[in-house]
Amino acid sequence: MAALASRFAQAWLAMGNPADGPQRSTITVIIADDHPVVRMGFAELLAWEADIEVVAEAETGEQAVALARELNPQVVMMDLSMPGRGGVWAIEQILAHAAPNGGPKILVVTVFESDARIKQALSAGAAEYIIKACQPGEVVAAVRRVATGQPELSKQARAALESKGYVLSNREAQALRLAARGLSNPEIAVALMVAESTVKTLLARAYTKLDASDRAHAVARAIAEDLI
Repeated sequence: MAALASRFAQAWLAMGNPADGPQRSTITVIIADDHPVVRMGFAELLAWEADIEVVAEAETGEQAVALARELNPQVVMMDLSMPGRGGVWAIEQILAHAAPNGGPKILVVTVFESDARIKQALSAGAAEYIIKACQPGEVVAAVRRVATGQPELSKQARAALESKGYVLSNREAQALRLAARGLSNPEIAVALMVAESTVKTLLARAYTKLDASDRAHAVARAIAEDLI
């Protein structure tokens, strides 16, 4: 992780400061990642851009949600694997509570390259997905694209979306995970603090997405696809 932060900083210094060019309106950014060195690397990288300001950092999905609601940044750079409920849950929460006239856009930045991870993030509402191993210039360009509403999926994301696979929302996955543990619909409703009718809807959607005929079939397929 330390090498990653150092590589970002050194590469960007060697390239000079692109912000010396025409000025743009400031893009506000929250960086959400559980590794301090990664957050530091991204923050130092973006600090070279006169039109980008990192307004906060978060190390959990819950912190990212709270900060996004408080600060309403233009972009949230979101890791998927963090302590607590994680990045996919945070994406859903941030977008669910966004202002009607526009709220934060989500740029997922993660080491994961599996189809399920990419699809879960995009299904939750992420605007764009890039890999942490990408070049510094790609990170900055992605932040600007997402902020201006012109996201461009990475090669990894496009490949995943074109491949066969299944997408479950975070809530659908939670319901199916509880079903896999043998809980009944009423018990799942209590665990998720929703109505039993909502549980039935969530499971029905999961069955459809997984092309499953019943609960056991859906659970088996979700486990095989590493979705629950």
